[in-house]
Amino acid sequence: MTVTAAWLEAETERMRDQLEADHLAAELGCEVTPHPRFAGLFEARDPTPSVWLLSGTADEIRQEWRATLMREWLPYLGKLAPG
Repeated sequence: MTVTAAWLEAETERMRDQLEADHLAAELGCEVTPHPRFAGLFEARDPTPSVWLLSGTADEIRQEWRATLMREWLPYLGKLAPG
């Protein structure tokens, strides 16, 4: 592989990660950035009120975000039933 091909491949991966970070930020409603050293890893800042930072792959961040929201809402779900 030539130096130009390697650079092009790295740049393509960086652009792919930035696009995925933008999609994830729109979905979660918080700031999401690609990890500066590792391709395919992201950092989401303040995704929920009780979490300051989530780090991992896009799917891992989505799963943990959903789980965190469920843990926050579970205490209130029983109180919503008619008494």
